[in-house]
Amino acid sequence: MVDQEKIHNQCLSKDPKERIHALEQLENFFSLIPDKQQAWDDLHRLTSDEDSDVRFSAAKALGSAFSQVPDKQQAWEDLHRLTSDEDTLVRRWAAEALGSAFSHVPDKQQAWDDLHRLTSDEDSDVRSYSNYSLARVSIFMASQAETDEDYKKELEKAIEFFEIAAKEAYYFYNPAQFCLPFYRSFHTIIFKKQEAREEVNRYLEEAKSAIKGSESKKLLFEAVQNLAEALKEVHNLENLDLEAKKRRA
Repeated sequence: MVDQEKIHNQCLSKDPKERIHALEQLENFFSLIPDKQQAWDDLHRLTSDEDSDVRFSAAKALGSAFSQVPDKQQAWEDLHRLTSDEDTLVRRWAAEALGSAFSHVPDKQQAWDDLHRLTSDEDSDVRSYSNYSLARVSIFMASQAETDEDYKKELEKAIEFFEIAAKEAYYFYNPAQFCLPFYRSFHTIIFKKQEAREEVNRYLEEAKSAIKGSESKKLLFEAVQNLAEALKEVHNLENLDLEAKKRRA
């Protein structure tokens, strides 16, 4: 059971650590909170906190809770503002949050433009997260594609963004390092049927290597194993229609 009163009181605490802890609870359990308006009011207020660590925690929480917040227009405006924050970590997590929340953002063109702007940020991790989020957005756009040509184009754009993100970052676990070989493998299975097996096996090894050190190691390993199973179906993919491709991505 989520103790919303405790979370609310922590949001009002003078101790930044308490406010950060409250934001972590909002990030992880927003969907379980009874009074979402109160929770949203707390989250919105803390996006303008004087402490940069609180603001980047608020950016993370926004990305996770965006689909649940009552006022998505205000949430979007908060995220947009945080992409121009003076603090590197705030911009980094705002970029990641835009990738998570993109499908629910009211102004998708501005969100796309914000992410592109951040790909030229002075900080390499901000650039990496921005490219990673652009890749996630491209995967979303592929899921909305109405033609095979558009689907292929968006998938290939995602792979390009994942490739840049994988090269840019210096932090310990870089999710793009897993996503890159994963989506390369998927692209190969779908669009390069004849030479798929050898190429995908190589990408699978890259994906397994990238999993090392991940907190979600088991989940990612299962994803890789599922992709390996897809190799057995390569010979059946020649007549795969667009909707089936979307379901497999």
